[in-house]
Amino acid sequence: MAVKIKLARIGKIREPHYRVVIADAKNRRDGRVIETIGEYHPKSQPSVIKINSERAQYWLGVGAIPTEPVHGLLKVTGDWQKFKGLPGAEGKLQPQPEKVDKQARFNEELAKVSGSAE
Repeated sequence: MAVKIKLARIGKIREPHYRVVIADAKNRRDGRVIETIGEYHPKSQPSVIKINSERAQYWLGVGAIPTEPVHGLLKVTGDWQKFKGLPGAEGKLQPQPEKVDKQARFNEELAKVSGSAE
């Protein structure tokens, strides 16, 4: 059984989200999967890439072949370099910026406006 690491599409029309899955090469894109090892949200700014490195290393070690898009994601996260023993295993992935609480931001702006009005 040839095993591939590929993207399974979920989400809405024009708002794609993907799961990084392990599946038999003969199965459909969104067909039966063996294991889900991550997710990818390309429309978010910056893109969200979450891959379980330990499971990715295991499946690469037992011969799973990544598709081209997944190969690119593995390079960004550094999992491909770690598997091949190449330099740059820390990857290029940057941490997500902290989301500002809208209520807190509203209260700050309200305090500024009420402070300047007095």
